[in-house]
Amino acid sequence: MSVPVQPFPWFDESRIEHEHDRVVSNNQELRDHLKLFHLSFECLHQCLRKHSYSDDTEALVVLRLMARVFNTAGACLKLVRAGYFQPAFAMVRDLLEIEFLADLFVRDREYLRRWISVDAKVRKNEFKQVSIRDILDKLDGHTQKKRAKAYALLSTHATHVDLDGFQIISPDSMTQIGPFPSEKILVALFQELAKHLQFACIHLLKLLDPSEPEILVTIRSLDQTLVEWRKKYRAES
Repeated sequence: MSVPVQPFPWFDESRIEHEHDRVVSNNQELRDHLKLFHLSFECLHQCLRKHSYSDDTEALVVLRLMARVFNTAGACLKLVRAGYFQPAFAMVRDLLEIEFLADLFVRDREYLRRWISVDAKVRKNEFKQVSIRDILDKLDGHTQKKRAKAYALLSTHATHVDLDGFQIISPDSMTQIGPFPSEKILVALFQELAKHLQFACIHLLKLLDPSEPEILVTIRSLDQTLVEWRKKYRAES
């Protein structure tokens, strides 16, 4: 005999989702970002379904990073469509961390091998986000700390409990209870997601280096879309 349980607490977000669907359908920039999202998902999906990782620990780890990107980006879009902006931006910061980590692995694959081989304590110490950013900045000759600023912005407004973080849930200084629609925040989220999802995918695809025809077809489609996208919305890593 089944035991009655209290239902999950939930909001009916259908009105917000319909409003955001309308916003996207009427905004060319958002439709361009959405096309990029779809092709990024397709590339990740093809890699996860078609690429062999038998007896290849590095390939398995890269595929698991791809799965995390796939799931995180999907959760981000679901949250923003329903009007949960703060946790949606938190998902973008998760992608940013993967982007930086994968970028480091692309620069020197020995970092990937060490990340896999060391124990959890050493891994946590050697691969802190601040350490990864410093290495990448040094390799690029960057002194403006752009990576740190991007990370701090998302941390302040999405993941850390900070007074400035209340801005996302307080449009026009009026704090909203529960999900709410906002074209302005939706656009900002799409812009950030488009920028960081593409680089996470690019770095991971370089690491995986797939040769399967089905995967290569989707990569070419993504590459062609990125060429057009960057003519309009140039993204800098």
